[in-house]
Amino acid sequence: GMARPLRSNREDGWYHVFHRGLERRQVFRDDRDREHFVELLGEMVTRYRVVIHAYALMDNHWHGVVQTPEANLSGAMQWLHFSHAAWFNARHRRVGPLWQGRFRAVPIEDGGWAYDVSVYVHLNPVSTEAFGLGKPAKRAEGLGLSAPSAEEVSRRLKALRVYPWSSYRTYGGYARGVEWLERSVLLARAHRDPRRAVAAYRRDVRQRLTHGADPSREDRLRDALAIGSARFLREIQARAAGGGRETSGKRALRRRVSFGAIVTAVEQVLGGEAR
Repeated sequence: GMARPLRSNREDGWYHVFHRGLERRQVFRDDRDREHFVELLGEMVTRYRVVIHAYALMDNHWHGVVQTPEANLSGAMQWLHFSHAAWFNARHRRVGPLWQGRFRAVPIEDGGWAYDVSVYVHLNPVSTEAFGLGKPAKRAEGLGLSAPSAEEVSRRLKALRVYPWSSYRTYGGYARGVEWLERSVLLARAHRDPRRAVAAYRRDVRQRLTHGADPSREDRLRDALAIGSARFLREIQARAAGGGRETSGKRALRRRVSFGAIVTAVEQVLGGEAR
C-alpha cells in the first residue's frame, strides 16, 4: 500500500503539490473557474508568503511547484482549496466536497530537482490521449519503441505555447504572465547566461516531448515519498518518524532520479493515469 502522506512543513522547503477532484470530477468547468483559481494562487502568495515557481491547471486536477519560506504549506493549501470549493459550489449551485481527500505534497530536495518537476508540470496539458501521449504511448516513446513524428512534436509544442492555464508560456517567453510567479530561480538552472535561459528551457521541453521519459523500473521513486537523492529520501523518512515505509535506506537509489521516475512517481500517487 501507499506510505502515509507526510505532513511535514519544512522551512523554505520545495514541494510538488497536486490535488484532484473527488472521483476525478472536474474542479474547473470553464475559463472563469480557471481564472478564479489563478487569482486565488496570487492571493495565496500575498497571504501566506509562499513562492509559486510553476503551475498547471487541468480539468480535474492541478499541479504546482511551491516553496514555503514560512513552513506553512498545510495552512496555505487548505485555504486555497477551501476557497475554490466554496466559490465553485456557489457558482455552479452544487453542494458537498469538491476535492479528493487531502492534497498531496511531495518534498523536493532543491531547485535542481525542482527544475525537472517544473518541466513535468508544464508538459501536463499535452500528456493526454489527444496528443498521442496516453499512458501506453508515453511508455513506448520513453522506451524508444516509437518516436513521435516532427509534425506531432510541433503540434504538442504549439498546444503548450498557447495553453493559458499554466506557467509555461511565461517560462517560454511567449507571454508576460502573472506578476507573482517566480520563474527566475528555475530559469537560472536552464542556462548560465540569463539571456539564453528562456530558449534553453524551451529546448528542454522540446527534448522531453521528442524523446519521451525513461520509465526504467529500478529508477522508480518508492511511493513518491520524496524527489531527490537517496540521502534526502532517508532524511524525509526519518522525519516521517516511522510513518513512511522503510525502503529507500535498504535499496540504493541512483544518485539522480530520471525524469521518467518523476512521472511514474506522480502517476502512482494520482492513482495510475496522472489526469
